[in-house]
Amino acid sequence: APPEPSRYRSRIKCWIMQRTIAASLRRCFSASTPSKSVYELSIDTMKPSMLPAYVNAVGPLLITNSSTSKLLGSFTTYLGGQSGEFIYLREHESGDHLAASRDQLLEKAEELGKPWQKCNNQETTVLNPFPWYEIRNPPREGGIFEYRSYILKPGVLAQWAHRIQQGIGARMEYSQPLGIWFSEIGSLNAVHHIWQYDGLDHRIDVRNQALGNEVWRETVRDTAPFIDVMKSRIVRPTAHSNWK
Repeated sequence: APPEPSRYRSRIKCWIMQRTIAASLRRCFSASTPSKSVYELSIDTMKPSMLPAYVNAVGPLLITNSSTSKLLGSFTTYLGGQSGEFIYLREHESGDHLAASRDQLLEKAEELGKPWQKCNNQETTVLNPFPWYEIRNPPREGGIFEYRSYILKPGVLAQWAHRIQQGIGARMEYSQPLGIWFSEIGSLNAVHHIWQYDGLDHRIDVRNQALGNEVWRETVRDTAPFIDVMKSRIVRPTAHSNWK
């Protein structure tokens, strides 16, 4: 017997949905509006007692006069991570400029001698921004920053990004991330985003208000199954940070 009409409708609906999602994913990672910039995220870890001297010595080296590489933010971890963490984010015009700038940084750092040797571990990740979200500067100075990183299940980055892209507008009614990136080199299947708040209570209030928005609440619900590990750090900008 031929399939029932309802089965035909179900198959057609499924086919249309799959085509719609595929088209959306292509737009999500479209090469028509690629970002020329790449981003370098480094987390340097040491004994907490060594951190102030390290920041004072290494922080100025991150500031360059180059038009192709610039420091966005440098932070120390306050809550949610190790107390001896120094985190910095730099923007580079291209991968080659990143490599050249990092070579220069390492050469200068080696000349520091003892301060540079205080670092017990350095984890560097190369990031790409999602093409549908523009990196922006903090709207004001002061407050706190939240650095969030998620490890996704292998193979679901495009689906996560597609769903976030659909819902991020609703979340931005309450506060806006400074940037959303995915990893290119380093720990893969990872996404990173940075937010600014007036303080810890303001962060709680804003996030609760956002979850009261049905669109964003459904976005959080739909993306949760894609995530294996979530980490949140509250970080404070250093004196050398452009993001303050």
